[in-house]
Amino acid sequence: MEDSEFSHPDLLILLEQFGNNICADCEEKNPRWSSVNNGIFICSKCARIHKTFNNNISIVKSIEADLWDDNDINFIKKGGNMRFNNMMTEYNIPKLKDTIIYKYHTKIADYYRKLLYNEVNGLIINFPKPSLEEGMLKIGYGINNMNNNLNNINNNMSENNNFNNPYIGNRTQNTIGQDWNNVIFSMGKVINSVSSQIKSKMKDYKIDEKLNRANDYLYEKKEKITHSEIFQNMKNKAENGIQIIKEKASGFYNIHHPNINENFNEDKSSDI
Repeated sequence: MEDSEFSHPDLLILLEQFGNNICADCEEKNPRWSSVNNGIFICSKCARIHKTFNNNISIVKSIEADLWDDNDINFIKKGGNMRFNNMMTEYNIPKLKDTIIYKYHTKIADYYRKLLYNEVNGLIINFPKPSLEEGMLKIGYGINNMNNNLNNINNNMSENNNFNNPYIGNRTQNTIGQDWNNVIFSMGKVINSVSSQIKSKMKDYKIDEKLNRANDYLYEKKEKITHSEIFQNMKNKAENGIQIIKEKASGFYNIHHPNINENFNEDKSSDI
């Protein structure tokens, strides 16, 4: 292999370093592609997956067909396959080919890309390293991040000096469109959430409404029954029956207790 095969002389040196001679994702030998902003070398099969990502996730370059400048080279020098995979191992990110999409969309991968960018450009690292639990989470654009996304878009539009820099993914034209999509997606999630809550409340309201109608119906039927002629006749018959029982009980009581002055008290239910 001669230096003339590559557009930058340092590529040969970097490829021969331990870990860089195999694909960072699947460990296939002699990788001929790179995810520059992740600072790694990858094989052609994994490169096809990386090409489906946005530029803020992976900037894919061929080491043979594409032009490389010193800035590209510095990403590999600062990073490299070993450093990247050690970071993923630290956060228990599985090294499996079918988890490539998940791996590069985690918060720790996002942190690592920003870390490399700041190191390459000599910038102060003023953002915290995520915790183990947070680092394993996928990059989210939920309700809590909508304001941040809008602020990022405004910053991207105003900072023209960095607007076309491909190494800060959130400052590229493609990603600004993605940010808008993320905001719209987040708004959709909010609307769906509110809609679900409304449906739930409406369901509860309908249940309460049905119960109230049922209670009103029972009350109405009860009133009709208690004031009906049939019910009044039944009530009168019952009262007459009770009076007859009391009278018979009184006579029976007085016959068997002739020496007791106190007569049977029909008002005492305990005497019946």
